[in-house]
Amino acid sequence: MRGMPSDQTRCRTVTSRPHRRQRFPRPAGSATKSGCRCRETPTTLLSMQVHMPDLSPWGVDASDAQARRPARGTNNDVRIIDVRTGRFVWRRYDNLSVEQVRTEHLLLEWLNARELPFQLPRPLRTLDGTTVLTLTDGRAVALQTLIHGRNPDDSDREALLTATGFTTLLRALAEAPQQLAPSDWMETRLRDIHGGVDDLDDVLGRLSRYGADVRWLRETLAREDDVSCALRALPQQIVHGDIGRSNALTDGARITGLLDFEIAGWDARISDVGTALLSLGGDPATAEGRASIRTLMQQFTTMLDLSSEELEVVPEVVRQRLAGSVIWGAGRWLRSRQGTIDEVVDRLHAGAAHVGHLSAYTAS
Repeated sequence: MRGMPSDQTRCRTVTSRPHRRQRFPRPAGSATKSGCRCRETPTTLLSMQVHMPDLSPWGVDASDAQARRPARGTNNDVRIIDVRTGRFVWRRYDNLSVEQVRTEHLLLEWLNARELPFQLPRPLRTLDGTTVLTLTDGRAVALQTLIHGRNPDDSDREALLTATGFTTLLRALAEAPQQLAPSDWMETRLRDIHGGVDDLDDVLGRLSRYGADVRWLRETLAREDDVSCALRALPQQIVHGDIGRSNALTDGARITGLLDFEIAGWDARISDVGTALLSLGGDPATAEGRASIRTLMQQFTTMLDLSSEELEVVPEVVRQRLAGSVIWGAGRWLRSRQGTIDEVVDRLHAGAAHVGHLSAYTAS
């Protein structure tokens, strides 16, 4: 594989350590959501009214306010707050440590100073001057203003619009110092992305006994060290980590906002491109889908000036994302019972179908 260091001993061994947060999008065709997290949510996605959180630390008068949960987003506790002075998003982080939330906020502060052509989350400061409150149970809470817009639709036009927005973000993130990365994804193995998976081999055995074909996933795990080694030879920077329509907002003419930076981290920049191609591109089994993937790849190649070595590793990056989706789903099933074994099997089947068409992600 081009991009692989000639001296394998120069490729540092990846540290194995538990990690609970997802970096992988839901594979195309999967019947379940993968790592659905809280985010600033358009008005059309608001659901039932709920208990009003305490907004006094931010000096917000909530005497006549209403609080609602977003209809999407289950891994964090999120409330959309309507008051006379505006609309806010209150978030309790269930996946990040307080220190990681602080780092995420520093990254957002740095990005917002760049005056990008779209809005990003802006955590508000409390009367004490901090953007993060710590609850008695150790979890972090933050408040920010609501970003308006709708998620892009499934059309090729709005897929390109979304890709352009995230590419602009990636170009800005290339200048961000590494210490602003909430996580170091270069040091996280596939089997460690969810703390609910203590023994992946045991999980794969259980899935096999359930009748699922796990061969492609085992093959992906066997190739991980070589892929990681190749990625270490490529340009690295802070990446968004979860590029997709659900983390973008538009007014139909332009991208108005980009959301959900809680899994941003240090990684090879091509990792975000692979994620984008998987989430924004069409079905690689169809001619139309392959055409949309090629168009997106050309867009990223031109705007980011991607090298041939970066483009060559894209199919393996996509393969790793598909594997990560399965492992994350297994963690949700085993730890929190937010999912079922049938949903994990659905992800396996979707991944197997996708892996059979990885050539669609090869630069022509």
